[in-house]
Amino acid sequence: MSHSVFGHVRPPSTLSDEEEEEERKRFEEMTLFLHKGNSRDLNMKRAKLLGFTEENVKIAPGANVRLGARGSLGKNVFVGLFSYVNGDVAIEDEVLIGPHCVLTSNTHMFNPENQTFRGRNSNKPILVQRGSWIAAGCTITAGVVVGKCCLITANTVVTKDVPSYSIVAGTPGRVVGTVNHQTGDLIWHETNAEPPQTQTQTQSQPQSRGNTKSPTSIELQTPAEPLSTQD
Repeated sequence: MSHSVFGHVRPPSTLSDEEEEEERKRFEEMTLFLHKGNSRDLNMKRAKLLGFTEENVKIAPGANVRLGARGSLGKNVFVGLFSYVNGDVAIEDEVLIGPHCVLTSNTHMFNPENQTFRGRNSNKPILVQRGSWIAAGCTITAGVVVGKCCLITANTVVTKDVPSYSIVAGTPGRVVGTVNHQTGDLIWHETNAEPPQTQTQTQSQPQSRGNTKSPTSIELQTPAEPLSTQD
């Protein structure tokens, strides 16, 4: 028995030498494209191939965007490497989503009939308003509204609505600062706290701690929702 370049065992006679070489070339091209195909032009072409026709939508390699009937992507939206956007997720104009983020409107509910989380689901739409930045590794759970021009720092899990111009960090997410809409400064509420990491693969944002406002972080005010999960 021999192996194809994809690692599957196959009978020796399945592919000819020419077919095996063609398969190897395709695999190499796919691999190189996934690693080097994260340019603006290719990300825009990828978005159009996936059916997103709004102006300047960009989807990076490996991102999985499967929108429901109430889902949408606005103008100048960027979805980063290997992010997962699923269901009734509405993303307004000028939103940046970093790599490895999860936004899904579906929640698996516990089913007492079979004592599992199968067979009983809840769907609550997500809305990300204009101009917000969801940094690398964040999760936005079902039913959440992220206000406009918010900064969701890296690896944050957002389980509650976020007021506009907020900086959110942690698991679960808390408001730890505000974005000054006039100057662009990031104002951190925690005294002497270092700004959390907020990176994406395409660009970095300037971070200014400015004047501190309060010695403690502020909890988000709406009731918590169950964590969203993917099938």
